[in-house]
Amino acid sequence: MKKLNCIFILLFSFFSSYSQFYKEYNFENLTFGSLNNQDNWVIYSNFSTLTTFNVCPAAPGSEIPTEVLNTPNLGSYNNEKAIVFNGYNPGQFSTASRKNNQNWSIPNLENEKYLFFDFVFGNGLEYKELRLAYDKNNDGDYAIDCMTSDNDELGLGLITKMDAFGNYILELYTNSYDPVASCPLPTNNIAEYRVFVDFVANNNHGSISVFYKEFGLTENWQIIPSLQNINADLVVNGENPSNPANLDGIYIRQGTGLNSFVDNIQLQTISKNNNIDICFGDSTNVNYELDEVSFLWNDNSINSSNYLNEQSNHYVEINFNNFIIVTDTITLNIIPFGNPDLGPDLSICVGDIELLNIENTSNVVYKWQDGSNLNSFLVTDTGYYNVEVNNLGCYSYDTIYINNKPMPIVELGNDTIICNEELDFILTAETNGTSFKWQDGSTLDNFSVKNEGLYTLEVALDQCVSKDSIIVRSRSRIKLGNDTTICDGEPFFLMVDTIYDDYSWFDGFKEPIKIANYNSEQWLNVTLDGCKMYSDTIKIKVKLIPIITSISKDTIICENESIDIKVSGESYESILWHNFSEDTITSVEGKGDYWVRLSNKCGFTVDTISVEIENCNCKAFIPNAFSPNKDLLNDYYQYQFNCDVYRFKHKIFDKWGNIIFESTDQNNKWDGSCNNVKCQSGVYVSRFEFFYKNASEQTEITRKILLNQ
Repeated sequence: MKKLNCIFILLFSFFSSYSQFYKEYNFENLTFGSLNNQDNWVIYSNFSTLTTFNVCPAAPGSEIPTEVLNTPNLGSYNNEKAIVFNGYNPGQFSTASRKNNQNWSIPNLENEKYLFFDFVFGNGLEYKELRLAYDKNNDGDYAIDCMTSDNDELGLGLITKMDAFGNYILELYTNSYDPVASCPLPTNNIAEYRVFVDFVANNNHGSISVFYKEFGLTENWQIIPSLQNINADLVVNGENPSNPANLDGIYIRQGTGLNSFVDNIQLQTISKNNNIDICFGDSTNVNYELDEVSFLWNDNSINSSNYLNEQSNHYVEINFNNFIIVTDTITLNIIPFGNPDLGPDLSICVGDIELLNIENTSNVVYKWQDGSNLNSFLVTDTGYYNVEVNNLGCYSYDTIYINNKPMPIVELGNDTIICNEELDFILTAETNGTSFKWQDGSTLDNFSVKNEGLYTLEVALDQCVSKDSIIVRSRSRIKLGNDTTICDGEPFFLMVDTIYDDYSWFDGFKEPIKIANYNSEQWLNVTLDGCKMYSDTIKIKVKLIPIITSISKDTIICENESIDIKVSGESYESILWHNFSEDTITSVEGKGDYWVRLSNKCGFTVDTISVEIENCNCKAFIPNAFSPNKDLLNDYYQYQFNCDVYRFKHKIFDKWGNIIFESTDQNNKWDGSCNNVKCQSGVYVSRFEFFYKNASEQTEITRKILLNQ
């Protein structure tokens, strides 16, 4: 379902209107009588002179009325309502001020380029002051509390008065205190004044020109020569009334007298930057409401307003009596519609999703029927879906209807296990589909199953596709696992599921779990639901802890020498020596017990090699046999050292470890006796303990002795 953008154009955006700011306050909406408490006006009257403003407040009952009355007719100035200060009391002044409210406000002049400020003064011979003002202390009035609490609140405006020499003058102000220019009063009749401000002149400090016309006379606008192109001395961004952005009300002060009134306050601005955006197909009416000026547009139109619909810069020359000629530029931008296109109505399958997508464009705001604002919408259900596209205020719409189609039914059944001899059957599905596609691409409504595996079927119905699958397995073989190796003495359990009806292990065992035999092949037969199944074969090997088959013998080495010691073994996976070497050979030096460890995952074996140290430069000559038979040959156990030794000890042990001889004197030799009786012939052990000269460690020498009596 589609809704065309052009329909909405006709309904909502035929044309727009654009006007420069124009406001007129002519008092016609007020009620005759006292101005006090009408339309936000604040009134204050006092007796004083022009130089004694602070002689106030007035005594009770002495205030003059400030009223809304009809003014006299004079020329083209018709009898109409105005602020009238009637009666005549010398030195008495009345003040009226009005702050912006919803009924009437002066514009924010911060971004304006030109200002036409018009008003009517009646009876120019009386003191009259009209100023735009700034409520700096925010008390709701301007500079009227006896001139004490509202300092620095008066801005742009004119004053007519008598100077100190008795001359009537006209003064131009942009601040509270000092006029920026003055001149002789051009007329004492009812007159309209026009104050023209060029805000961008003089480097944004502004320029002011003042004009007037007299009612009842020629009524032509005239130049006031001494009030032309006056530097306005505006203070941009200042915290005072000389900053045009601050001005927020009107201040009027008059001396009383016949026909002393103020009327028809008008403000017309022309902005610095007139950029207008309109939607494609629209037009805008640019309207200037200036009085008594002529216009010339770039299309040669001479009206104060012009309908524009082309994207370009449009120019208008504004001519005030050939006194002031300015050019305003209006830049018209045509904003295209977003023109969303959701496509034709469509149907989607239940469970599917549809992404409605619109090309994403910067500055464009999207709004879907649920209030979401992405450029896309995810559809899952039946219904109407619409989108509003807002391109800088230009709206376009589209709608689509989406219907859900049912999914086809397909059911292959549960995964199944069959006997191996039954693994050849026709697989069919329960379905209402009209086309079929199996996992191998075949398109029949059935499939011939001959092997174990995953079988998948897609069925279609009205472009909606459903899918089902089934796993077919046969009871053909049981897995016992891979061949493995265990440590000697560890049990290893063979086990299968307990679902089977009958178990028959290789050794006749009939339970689902058994302890494996080692170093032999093992297998199992089972029966389930009449299907006989066979297991694979598994072999369990036994691994022993390492065995050291050979290792270097205990030995004696000379001082400051090293020796290689070796080891070999079986069933080991790693070697580790005392010095963290991992080779079969390692080098040692010095006395000590040196260990080596052979390891595998089942354990380790450790052995030790003892190394003794001797001083090879100082030899000990020790016999291994002697015969004390009194033949004067070898009758004593003779030993000799070719160097000096210290702290000498010598001991003889029998085969039971008993000491039978002990001496600390090298000259005291054993004569083969045991407690002064001849010892029996045989093998004895001799041990020497001593220190070589300058040695820090004791040397021990042990020898076997053959005694032959």
